[in-house]
Amino acid sequence: KYPAPPIEYLEARRLILQKPRQWLEASIKLEKNRAALVPWPELQQQSDIQLGYCYKALGNPDLQLNAFRRAVSANPTLVQARLGVADALVATNNVEGALREYQEIVQLTAKVDVWLEVVRFMIMSNLRRKPEERSWETIIAIQNQIGVELEKSAEPVKKKKPRFTELAILKAEVLFEKKE
Repeated sequence: KYPAPPIEYLEARRLILQKPRQWLEASIKLEKNRAALVPWPELQQQSDIQLGYCYKALGNPDLQLNAFRRAVSANPTLVQARLGVADALVATNNVEGALREYQEIVQLTAKVDVWLEVVRFMIMSNLRRKPEERSWETIIAIQNQIGVELEKSAEPVKKKKPRFTELAILKAEVLFEKKE
């Protein structure tokens, strides 16, 4: 016989994955089961991540933020949880907090797709500032690093091309805003 807490977690995941998604029922099951997952820390972290997704779908960014922060506090290297924190911070209009979180994410992963998302957000964040307070150096440095990573990537050109295109668009946005 299997222990009940992991089974409860899997049942909540089923509620999230099946169509139609049952976000409220899954969140209730995950919350109720959370403390029982202490002997399985990785499952507890995944439970918090799934709770974050439930609360996002239910339109509750404060609970979303709490759930993702619990996962990050248990394991600060969980990029998925950190992306959830950043998303919740944006949803609660904490743009500066989200920017700091995205900068942490860049340090944790070499995934170009994540870096592109970070640059997109950094540009948006920078544009919210007064022109004299804007700083483009960090954004340009990350863009350059993305270009280097794409160049040395072993991925087929067909898969890299959309990323190069996205990078070119982001670089053009920065140059336009810098008036260069």
